[in-house]
Amino acid sequence: MEIPALVIAGDKDISALTVRDWDWFTDAYYLSPGADALLILFKAKHSLGGIAGYEAAETTDEKPERVQLLTYLTYAYLKSRFILKVQNELMPKNG
Repeated sequence: MEIPALVIAGDKDISALTVRDWDWFTDAYYLSPGADALLILFKAKHSLGGIAGYEAAETTDEKPERVQLLTYLTYAYLKSRFILKVQNELMPKNG
């Protein structure tokens, strides 16, 4: 991954795809040259989906407030990283 990315992990997210603990989900941040933000939500399970497969669930987190927080934080990242950058590039320059 060479483009900017927000990597999100929950410390209660256990995957059948690995024998490692939840920190496996942080590899995308630590091993990718483009990833520029890491968000770890404590007491959080799987919230955004991911690799869909047998018995996959889009969210396994029972706290709607945490899922909503994740939505807000993701939007804030996208806005700060991309939307504001595009707006600044499109603004007319004085002079």
